[in-house]
Amino acid sequence: MLPTAKKIHGKKTIVLVPIPKWYERKVDSYFTEMKAGPWIVSAMQKIPDDSIRYLMTYELLDLNLITETGHGDTRTSIDICKTTPPAGNCRTVRQ
Repeated sequence: MLPTAKKIHGKKTIVLVPIPKWYERKVDSYFTEMKAGPWIVSAMQKIPDDSIRYLMTYELLDLNLITETGHGDTRTSIDICKTTPPAGNCRTVRQ
């Protein structure tokens, strides 16, 4: 279902309407272009409208939303700039 604003009895109200097929195709095309897993659209449709489903790490990898597992500190910690040579994303800031 897709939330849509409608006027009911003169008041703006959010109602849920069925998702048009053209919209489903557009979303599917987007995920295909991202080289994401083909399962994501059908998985999204199975989640109740008043619920949230968090993706598992293996799903994030399959969807290309992450490229590897681990903590962000391995790429963003200041300590990676203290190595020789420093990591490629380190920058020198002069004050």
